[in-house]
Amino acid sequence: MTGFSQNALKSMCIHHAGVLTALTQPTPEALRLAIRETYKLTKYPFGVNITLLPSINPPDYEGYARAAYEEGVRIFETAGNNRPSTPPLQQCPKRNETLTARSPIHENIKQTIVASTEANTTHIFRTLRNTSRVYKNAVAEQVVALERRPGGAKFEDIRDLVSGQRGRLVYETGDPEYGVWTAGLVMGLIRDVPTCEVLLGRIEREAEEVVDGLAAIRVGAKAKL
Repeated sequence: MTGFSQNALKSMCIHHAGVLTALTQPTPEALRLAIRETYKLTKYPFGVNITLLPSINPPDYEGYARAAYEEGVRIFETAGNNRPSTPPLQQCPKRNETLTARSPIHENIKQTIVASTEANTTHIFRTLRNTSRVYKNAVAEQVVALERRPGGAKFEDIRDLVSGQRGRLVYETGDPEYGVWTAGLVMGLIRDVPTCEVLLGRIEREAEEVVDGLAAIRVGAKAKL
C-alpha cells in the first residue's frame, strides 16, 4: 500500500496491483486528481484504501469513496468501522502490508520494523470497540493504561495521544516513540527491506515451493470408496 500515485505505480511492479491510501490526500478532490494521474501512468488495475477510525476531525469518508467510485475505481480496501453506505463498495479485507525499499517512510522506521517482533506490538482502542494493533512505545502504553482504568476511557481522554498528526510525523521524522503508529503481527516476519521486484519474486518462488511440496506428498492409489 502506498500513499501517492507515483509510489502506487512503483508498487505494482509491472504486473502487480497497487493501492492508493485515500486519507493521505487532503481532500476527496485531491484523491480524484491522484487517481487520474495514476490512470495516466499505468494500464493495470489499482485500488483505494479508506481506513475508518475514530478521529479528532473526521474526514469526509463518503466524499472520498464517491470520488474514487466516480473515477472508475472498483477495488476498495477498508478497515476500522463500518464502511460508507454510498456509493456501493466492493470491500476487500484489510491485508498485512509489506515493507519495501520504495515504501515512503523514514529509513529509521523501516529498520525499527526489521529489528522488532510481534512482541513489540500492543492493542489500543479496545474500550472503544475498535481494537487496533500498534507499535508498543511509551505513547501506546500510556493509551493502554488509560483504557485499563476503572470504567475505561473515552476517545476524548486519549485523543491527543492518538492524534493522526503525531503518527504521521513518526513516518516523516523517523522517531518511533513520537506517536501511535500501526504495526501488525506480520512485523515479526520481516527480516529485511528488499526492492519490490525482489519481494514479489520471493513470494512467487515460495508459492511454487509449496505447490511442488504438495504434489510430492500426493497419494498415487485411488480411494476404494
